[in-house]
Amino acid sequence: MTTRVRPALTALGLLACLCTSHALAACPPPELLLQGVRSASRIQVEQLAGDDTRLDTPLAHVPGRTLGYEVQGLFRVGGPVAEALQRAFGRRDSYACGDAPRASVRTPGALAVGMLFASGRTAVAVVLHLPGGQVELQLEGGAHTTAPLTQAGQRRWEEALILLARETRTSPAEFYEQMLPPRHVIPVAEHAPDDSTAGRRDEPQPPR
Repeated sequence: MTTRVRPALTALGLLACLCTSHALAACPPPELLLQGVRSASRIQVEQLAGDDTRLDTPLAHVPGRTLGYEVQGLFRVGGPVAEALQRAFGRRDSYACGDAPRASVRTPGALAVGMLFASGRTAVAVVLHLPGGQVELQLEGGAHTTAPLTQAGQRRWEEALILLARETRTSPAEFYEQMLPPRHVIPVAEHAPDDSTAGRRDEPQPPR
């Protein structure tokens, strides 16, 4: 009985390690992930909050979060926009492996664009990190990896971006502006100390 239990425990331990570990750099991403992107029937684009709100989680997508990022807003896409996104992130040659030329994207600041490619019970969460061009992909309940875009992948993303901008009635530059993470404002204390008295407390006092 001991010999039967040990392999099961080993497998469970390995699964736990895989679920809690950070994304592995696999280039190109496993075909299972790419196929999930290409075969998706429901695709959404998401505005994500900044890295400071990200949680370390093994879950690809839950209500309100994608790959640990807080989702600030989302919209469904279809037709040519959906097809363009599938071409950009569902092809092996979109990812820069070895000496392949890498993407160089210009954006107004650091941002992460979230996407969800879903079909039936299968879902692949994608986060495109800009301006670096790194792409995180995770199959719901499965593989999690990261890989950089090639220049060809960048061109496909930019084609999709033009279509996205048209659908949202913006320019590509304005789309990037809208996708920047919201700025967090630190609230001012209701009863701030009076600076005129604060300075006097620090002044040297004559000896008594």
